[in-house]
Amino acid sequence: MSSDEKPLITVSGNQSLVSDQLSQQITRDLPQEGVEWQRTYGRASKIVYLEAKLVPLIADQHLTAETDHLQLLSRPLLYTYWTDCPDVDTYKAHTRDEISVWLHKLSARGINDWFVVHVDTGGADGRKGINKTKLLPTIKTSVMDKIRNDFPAVKSTGGVERAISLLDATSVGTGGGSSSGNHRNESKTADSY
Repeated sequence: MSSDEKPLITVSGNQSLVSDQLSQQITRDLPQEGVEWQRTYGRASKIVYLEAKLVPLIADQHLTAETDHLQLLSRPLLYTYWTDCPDVDTYKAHTRDEISVWLHKLSARGINDWFVVHVDTGGADGRKGINKTKLLPTIKTSVMDKIRNDFPAVKSTGGVERAISLLDATSVGTGGGSSSGNHRNESKTADSY
């Protein structure tokens, strides 16, 4: 399949996080993971291997009525929002609203195939995105926790998580993205995709 014939995965938000190297790595590694295709009309599920191309979201091109009639290879297959929000306060002040506006645009078009990618540039201990409340010092809330709470998995999608956290291997020091005991297992280094 040539690169022009691949289905599209759109990139919104901080598009600079998706470097050429990361984009090439995702498009190279994505077909190596099988995805369960749940087919309609009671037919059995099937494992498929998908090749795709990452492209910036262009609202005039990807979110118009004309895209309803496009073939699979001509329209976006998945919509992604990328952020490197550094802390919970910034998330509450700006990022949450930006994600909400993006999701509203998608839902207005009946688009349900989306997820949010948080690139954690939190340093070697992975704690930059954690807010420590003074009243209850034992409660720690990360930006990823806030994203998951504000945009939860819904039953209509089979309870599938709609957010993932990637550790930026270039900013976590020589540890290459090794996670501390406080970091969630869902966090991956960008090199692992």
